[in-house]
Amino acid sequence: MVDFLMHTIVLAFDYARLELASHVDIISCFLSLLKKIFKIWGDKMERDIQDVLEMLGRGKGFALDIGTGRGRMASGLAEYGYDVVSLDESLEALKRAREFIRESGVEEKVLLMVGDGHSLPFLDETFDVVATYNALHHMRDYKRVLDEMVRVCKKGGKIVISELNEYGKKVVEESHRKRGSHHEANISIVDVSSYLEKEYRIVGEIKPSERTDIYIATNISF
Repeated sequence: MVDFLMHTIVLAFDYARLELASHVDIISCFLSLLKKIFKIWGDKMERDIQDVLEMLGRGKGFALDIGTGRGRMASGLAEYGYDVVSLDESLEALKRAREFIRESGVEEKVLLMVGDGHSLPFLDETFDVVATYNALHHMRDYKRVLDEMVRVCKKGGKIVISELNEYGKKVVEESHRKRGSHHEANISIVDVSSYLEKEYRIVGEIKPSERTDIYIATNISF
């Protein structure tokens, strides 16, 4: 938050200098300032996505993103070289994600489709990477979704999962509270890791990020 306020102050001075120097329309300057501020805040919010992608690394092949949401993971996977199928139960979410993905310039590398993570419409061992970003806690049965993720992941492939940490849960819950809604996240990345190790002997690495914990398992064999 301190960094954000400092950036805001710096931009405010930039705005004043620009307005005095060029005498441009004050509304245009103000809108430009707001755009810069929201860009900085957005960059901060996207830090966790970047951490996920850096753990995964650039690659090629096919990636599955379960729980499209705003399309951030799908877009990031495409930018990192993968051809992506991104699946969500909500058609409205997919419509919103399509705009985000289009603005990111990776529309040709992402296929959006309606589907259920509990019963993926794909053959066994279809994808080189299977990922989900902060979506498992929304699922009716996260263990069933994990079963499906393992099933469709190729031998030698990668599974990447991000879930809210305790700080992230508080941030998201507060955001929902201000909008008059409620958000509940009852699972942790440790729950995910423990299940995959117990059921499939898959051992992955866990890395804490700002609002999430990230799990990655590579060279999957089962």
